[in-house]
Amino acid sequence: MFFIIVESKCGVEILQEEYIRVDGCISLTCVSRERCSGGCESRASNTLIMANSIYQLGNSTCECCAPKETYTEDISMSCTAINNAGYIIQAKYTHILSCDCQVCKG
Repeated sequence: MFFIIVESKCGVEILQEEYIRVDGCISLTCVSRERCSGGCESRASNTLIMANSIYQLGNSTCECCAPKETYTEDISMSCTAINNAGYIIQAKYTHILSCDCQVCKG
């Protein structure tokens, strides 16, 4: 008996809007969020070690679901200093428009 596993195709998943919290700062408004999720084709071939040399038998590929098209949005962050004084800073938040299978890095 053979089982065929079909991975979900790489695409944009819309997440719930939320306030962004980083390093004692919080966004002044809720921010829409997205992420790339789903499967991409990956395969690994056998290796052979002989006389202290490594031989790759066949081709290996590793593809990850990653952002393809993005845009940035300026958002205001409310931060608290060590002396509890508040201040506002501007930050750039990257949104994801589309995702694609890309060669894995690292």
